[in-house]
Amino acid sequence: MIAREEIRRRVHVPADMAGANGQPVITGRVNHAIELGRNRIIIVAGLFLLIFGAIAGRIVDLSLPGEVEFARDGGMHRALGTIPRAEITDRNGQVIATNLIVAALELDKREVPDVAAALDRIVNALPGFDRHRAERVINHSGRYAVIADRLSPWQQQQINELGIPGLRFQRQLERIYPSKELFSHVVGYTGDDYRGLSGVEKSYDDLLAAGEGPLRLSLDLRVQHALHDELRNSMAYFSAVAASGVVLDVRNGEVLGLVSLPDFDPNHVQDPDQKRYFNQVTSGL
Repeated sequence: MIAREEIRRRVHVPADMAGANGQPVITGRVNHAIELGRNRIIIVAGLFLLIFGAIAGRIVDLSLPGEVEFARDGGMHRALGTIPRAEITDRNGQVIATNLIVAALELDKREVPDVAAALDRIVNALPGFDRHRAERVINHSGRYAVIADRLSPWQQQQINELGIPGLRFQRQLERIYPSKELFSHVVGYTGDDYRGLSGVEKSYDDLLAAGEGPLRLSLDLRVQHALHDELRNSMAYFSAVAASGVVLDVRNGEVLGLVSLPDFDPNHVQDPDQKRYFNQVTSGL
């Protein structure tokens, strides 16, 4: 108590800050300075939280398996990390060929205890699973083999519920053709290495692989539909085994439509040697 009184006696309190009993009183000017200091502390603390949060998020992101990962040996399509091929559109900007991120099932031979038993369980879980194709991929690949692709969320759930170690999902880029067989002989298709194998996909492969903007063709989706329907009807009427047709703009010679029948779905190319892959327009003369 004596020490406190001694401190009060020795501390000088300006007259404008002293109360009636000589005790210091916080004035408006001092109170404003305190509030200003408190606000600055809150702002600085918030900035530190944001900075440390960003750093922590980046550390977590770097510690997880990245999406930018090239396809391992045995894969049927390329993983993310490959530059997406440029889109192909008709003269009006309607998409003819584009890219889609899909899930594929990868098998690690070292981690799967019994590959044959694992395939048996996958067959039961996924209707339509091509076991023979999966076995061929496994036999001709290294440690990793992509045994199924384009899996739906439901299919992924079925695989997860099996609880088989050594099975994992890969996110991959897939070349997609929304119009299916409509432009098949003109646009062509790509292979497992994401490079063009026929049609426009092959002729402009380097340009498309660079991924710089869409490649716009002179074709018109509406004209292509009309030509395709007329040729199909004619084949049915005359019991023909093949048909082909071209629609040109007489003013400048641009190709507005080009159809060759029979055709194919470039989303599911199985055996390119079959007759339906033969282009009657460019190769039938």
